[in-house]
This record gives sequence, structure tokens and C-alpha cells, in this order.
Amino acid sequence: MMAEVDWQGVNPGSEALKDLFEYFGPCLVLIDELVAFVRQLYGVQGLPAGSFDANATFAKALAEAARQSSRTLLVATVPASDIEIGGEAGKEALKRLKSTFQRIESPWRPASAERGSRSSDGGSSSPSLSSKPSPPAWVEMPAGSPRI
Repeated sequence: MMAEVDWQGVNPGSEALKDLFEYFGPCLVLIDELVAFVRQLYGVQGLPAGSFDANATFAKALAEAARQSSRTLLVATVPASDIEIGGEAGKEALKRLKSTFQRIESPWRPASAERGSRSSDGGSSSPSLSSKPSPPAWVEMPAGSPRI
């Protein structure tokens, strides 16, 4: 299913992405230079990567899916200066992407010695990353496929 929507350059939707994250998790999604990529699509149609709007919608779905998944962390960088933003297209890309990520962002906090320690009832205070949910109905796994 993901190959087909990728080929079409369309957004698979947050529910399909969440199912993917839950099945293959834990997942760490690192995105660098997204503004630089998306700004190249501004005002251009018919590209294999999809339109500016399609990519902004995908970023929103990706962020929402990561927020809903208990086993996924999404980390994205934003430009630090006007030079890195890159003109009108970059400003529009940054505005759209910042709006998307600010809705779901969690403030960064350094790890502490207490994180993941045993709770007072003897159980772990962090969720288990070893339990796997059932595969989504649309995932076709060939026999003998390695687990990621």
C-alpha cells in the first residue's frame, strides 16, 4: 500500500502511517532539511515528489501518526537563519511546517537517571517496547521477511 501511494505522490493518511509505526515499532523518524526540500515544490505541479500542498499534508499526517503511536518518536529540524530558509518559497514552507509540528510538539528535555526506573509498585514506569501489535490488514509480509 505504501509503495502505491508513494508512486502516486499522494499522502497515505495518518491512520495508515500509525498502523505502520505500531507494527514495525519502535520507530525513530528523523527529518533534516524538510524546508529545503518542500520549498523546491512551491508553485510547481506534476513532480514525482508530489505538490507543495501534498507534501505539507503528508507532514501533517506523519506528525499526527507519530503523536498517536506509543512507539514512535518524530524529530525534525528547522532552519536557524533567513539564509537557510531561502526566499518566499522557503518562508511559506517554514510557515506551513512549523504550524504542523507546533501543534504536536513536545518540549525537549534531557534524559534523567530516573527515566525508565522501577515505579513504586515494582513495575517499569516506561512503556514496553517489546510487545508487538497484530499486523495491519494491508501489510503483506513475504515469508521469511526480516523484522526491523
